[in-house]
Amino acid sequence: MKKDGDTHKGTSETVGRGACHPLRRSLVVLETMGAGKLALFLMAVLGLLAMAGAILPQHGMSNASAIKIRQTRFPTVTQVADPLGLFDVFASVPFLVIAAALVANVTSCVVAHIWRGGGIAYFVGRQRLPGQVFS
Repeated sequence: MKKDGDTHKGTSETVGRGACHPLRRSLVVLETMGAGKLALFLMAVLGLLAMAGAILPQHGMSNASAIKIRQTRFPTVTQVADPLGLFDVFASVPFLVIAAALVANVTSCVVAHIWRGGGIAYFVGRQRLPGQVFS
């Protein structure tokens, strides 16, 4: 018969109460969401969308006649770019979702860093002794 804290044969899973603490699970979620590779991927996709927004005329930033002229000169680009929303990149749902995901990524990275460092005491730094001049 297995007791609390015993492990299954061949696995590292524990039985009973100590299987997975909710705070540990929260830290795993924070570290996964705050991963550097995810931030690089989100920045790369956001950069590609921003480059498309800089190259193609945008609905809110240029007049409608300039967009119509561009669409008549390059009908193939228009057939691809218009359904993807590339003439209105900065207000499109994909751009805003990726930007929000990047903000959540950076926020969770900071929170996980503070959490691992010991909370708010992390910012206080080392305390000097009363007679200590140099650290």
